[in-house]
Order: sequence, then structure tokens, then C-alpha cells
Amino acid sequence: MALLYYQLVQALLQTRNLIDSDNDPYTYTAGRWLHQDEVQRHSRLLQFDFPRLCEIAVRLCDGASKVTGYEKKEGGYNRVFILTLYMGKRAVAKAPTPKLDQHG
Repeated sequence: MALLYYQLVQALLQTRNLIDSDNDPYTYTAGRWLHQDEVQRHSRLLQFDFPRLCEIAVRLCDGASKVTGYEKKEGGYNRVFILTLYMGKRAVAKAPTPKLDQHG
């Protein structure tokens, strides 16, 4: 049990190291607005536990021990994460964008 806990903590710490200001999974980075840019970007802020998402991907992929990288794709209604796992496999996770004003 202690070994499993240690491995889980190590995986979470490594996942947190994946996040940097240029590739932040929580904020919208695909575009800007001429009118109310800050309001528009803030309305698309995702609030979720990204390290937990990575942990779930590792648990679901046989032979995976950690997430080594990710790519974020953004669209109008979803944010997609392509997670690269240590042994080369990839997992895809989709997170819906928060409900947006129709006039946004």
C-alpha cells in the first residue's frame, strides 16, 4: 500500500511539472477578442483537477506509469487533451467549455 501511494504521489508531482505558462490546461489560449478580451477569456476558464485527469489516464492504460506530455486543442465548445504516456501510448480526454453567452 505504501509503495502504491509513493508511486501515485510521484506521478502527480511529475504531472504538475508538465504545466507551464505557455501550455496552461486551464486557460483559453487559442485566440483573442477585440471587445472585452479579458472577460471573454475568463468566461472560458476551466476549473478542474488536471493532475487527477492524468492519474486516471495512467490507470486506464495498461503498462502506463506516468504522463510525459500533453497537447491541448481548443475549439468553440470543447478543449481536448492528447496525453502522451511514458510507454508511448496516447490517451484523449475532452472537457466541455463552460456555458458561453450566445453573444460571445
